[in-house]
This record gives sequence, structure tokens and C-alpha cells, in this order.
Amino acid sequence: MSLRLPNVLDGTTWAFLAANAAVTLALGAWFGFSTDPLKVLQALAGISALLVTATYYTHKRPDPTLAAACSVFAFLLMFPAIALPMSYISAAFNMPVQDALVARLDQSLGFDWVALQKALFAKYWLREASFFAYTHAHWPILGAWIVLIATGQFERIRQFALLTIVTLTIGLVIAALFPVSGAYAYYGITTEAMPSLRGTGAGSWHIVDFNAVRAGNLRVIVYENLQGIVQFPSFHTVGALTASWALWRTPYLRWPVLVANAFIIFTALPVGGHFLMDVFGGIALTGSVLLFMRPAAIREIDTIVAPAAFRWTPSVEAS
Repeated sequence: MSLRLPNVLDGTTWAFLAANAAVTLALGAWFGFSTDPLKVLQALAGISALLVTATYYTHKRPDPTLAAACSVFAFLLMFPAIALPMSYISAAFNMPVQDALVARLDQSLGFDWVALQKALFAKYWLREASFFAYTHAHWPILGAWIVLIATGQFERIRQFALLTIVTLTIGLVIAALFPVSGAYAYYGITTEAMPSLRGTGAGSWHIVDFNAVRAGNLRVIVYENLQGIVQFPSFHTVGALTASWALWRTPYLRWPVLVANAFIIFTALPVGGHFLMDVFGGIALTGSVLLFMRPAAIREIDTIVAPAAFRWTPSVEAS
């Protein structure tokens, strides 16, 4: 009897990750960024340990679930180690900010961002629920990975990983060429003007770092202090949509996950300080990548991009 282990996080995914890591290193050096090499070595050690364990549960003691879990968590450790520094590097291009244009587009659709923000913060329960949803938006994404592993949806994991890295790559290119500082900065909303914001940092977490990078005053990457500083497209929107897509075929979870993530997308406006166009940008980005990433297209990319050396998941003979 022949048992073929699932091809999880195959060559295409690792090739995209490797390419992003190389670009991050090259552009980081070009713009003069530096970091603590010990932190990099620690991350690499953790990633390597997980991949070695995944290889063990693939070759020596075949267990598809454990092999997939170790591969996925290696990916989840490597992904932010690349994505967060790259978001800072995208700001270093210092292209003209486009807040005025984005605000005009919002207004042309009849969307009043200031009115929405004030209405939300006038209601205590809605404000608190929105803060909680926005600041914990990573949990539905992590939960999607765990559910896919636990239910053995290995092909879905592979597509989810590729979707995640491709949307990141394209989104950061857009952010570098079309930077947006955010609605809180554009409309000049401060904690003094909105007492309910005091001490929360709502909508302005990223502003100090965003401006410091653009001015050339922040060039040391401290991983503990990094945060997402990209406004357009909204990566909260991208993450919520990709997590919903990942669990769309999972019974009983499809609609609850969709509703929860729809609320997270909504909170990106008044809490995250995103313009409506930021959210539309995240929707358009995710939709475009999903349209391109049909199963046939994924297989075609895999045959072109992934070298044979990455294909470490073999067929295993089992009695």
C-alpha cells in the first residue's frame, strides 16, 4: 500500500519567501537599515528546528498532521520576520503621500470618515468591541491555520500560504509607490479632540515610525517594536479576507468566520484609521490574486518557479 504525504508548503511558497528575504536584505542595506544579528540567528534557529522536525515526520516517522504543523509554524515564524521590516523599507522610498487623493475618492462616494469615527466612539460598547476586534485581528488568521491542519486540508494550506505571500509582495510594492499616512493624520484628529482616544493610540500607532522612516531618522530594525505601518492597501482587510477564504470549505465555520472577519474589516476604518479606499484596495488586491491563483494556475507556477531541491515531500511506502 502506498501512502503519499501531502505536499504542504512546497517549492513555490519557499521560493517566494526566499525571494522576499533576499529583496528585504538588499533594499535594507541600500537604505542603510540595520538590526541585531542575534535576533536574526534566533529566528533562523527556530525556523530550522521546525523544518528539521517536519522532515523527520515526513521521512522517518510519517505523520502528515505533525509534518504539516511544523511546516506551517516555520512559515508563520519566517513570514513576519520578512513582512514587518519590508513594510518599513517600503516607507523609505519616500514617495509623495496620497492622503488627499484617497480622501477625495472617499468623499466622491459620499463616505464621511469623520462622521463614522465620531458615531462609533460615541457608543461605549461599540467602541470597545471594535478595539478588541481590530487589535486581535491576528487570532482568526492563526485559527484558520490551526483548523486547516487539524482537519487535514493540506492542499488548502498550500494555497493559503501562497496567497498570503503573494498578496504581501504585491501589497508592499503598492505601498512603496502609493504611500498613505492614514485618516487620523490627514484629518488631524488628536486625543485632545477625541477624549475617548486618550491612551489608546487608536489610528496612530504607525504614524511616528512611518514619518521617522520617511525622514531618514529610523534605520534600526528592533523586532520587538515593529508594527504594521502600511495603510494602503489595508492588510487587516487582506488578512480577514484570506482567512475567510481559507475556511470557506469548512462546515459550520464558513459563516461565523465570515461575519467575524467582516466586522474586523469594518473596524479598520474608525479604529485603524484606514480610508475607505484602503479597504477597497485590500479587497481588490485579494480578489485579483485569488482570481489568478486558480488551481491550474498554481500548478503551472509550481512547475516554473519551484526547483526540484525544494520538493522534499516524497512518496512513502507503508505496509
